[in-house]
Amino acid sequence: MRFHRFKAVAAVTMMCTVGALTLTGCGIIPGFGPTQEPAGSRVSSKSEKPKPVEEAEPAEEAEPVGKEAAPAPVELVLPTACDAMNSTAFDEAAAAIANLNLSVPIQAAGPEIFENTAGAVAKDTLAKSIRVESCYYPVHFHNAVTQYVAEVPTADQATLIAALRDDPTITEKSSGRVLHFAFDQLKEGPNGSTMSTQVNYMFAGDVWIAVFDNGELDYAPAAIDGLLAANPTL
Repeated sequence: MRFHRFKAVAAVTMMCTVGALTLTGCGIIPGFGPTQEPAGSRVSSKSEKPKPVEEAEPAEEAEPVGKEAAPAPVELVLPTACDAMNSTAFDEAAAAIANLNLSVPIQAAGPEIFENTAGAVAKDTLAKSIRVESCYYPVHFHNAVTQYVAEVPTADQATLIAALRDDPTITEKSSGRVLHFAFDQLKEGPNGSTMSTQVNYMFAGDVWIAVFDNGELDYAPAAIDGLLAANPTL
């Protein structure tokens, strides 16, 4: 009985082998071959959802090493006090008022002296100013120093500076950061007399200083010092 059982199994195996040569495939016989499918050959009937990919947060941009913020613009300061505007004229006028008993005080100057002394190009330039400060210093009975400090953009100064340089009677005494032009303005006075007024025009950055005087001292250096003391970076 055992012999016949073996032969039956062998016959089935042979038939399956022969069938494998002529058919597309043959099933696995119990007791023969692997009892499990090779790994990776089994496909799950359930579809697995892919896990969502977490998006990485964008990295913050690092500040460039060594880069500094641009410095804030420095505000332009015009001296307003007459002693700070021109200390030489102030000291001389204070002494004259005390010693000569002058009735006219040191005070802000009006536009009349500028209008009566300055030329046409200078008047046009002052008309383009953003702001103007002024002082009047009486230094004798009929002598005075008048100073105007105006904020005028450098582009609006160009025509006046060119006109000053084109005039052969005007002396340029520029030094360092300051352009300086000096000349005498002659005008007829009362009874046919001639009045001479010393004119100094100085330019530094966006500032134009005009000093008109018929005193005995040099007032231009103190005018420049007063401006630069208020604006060290000018």
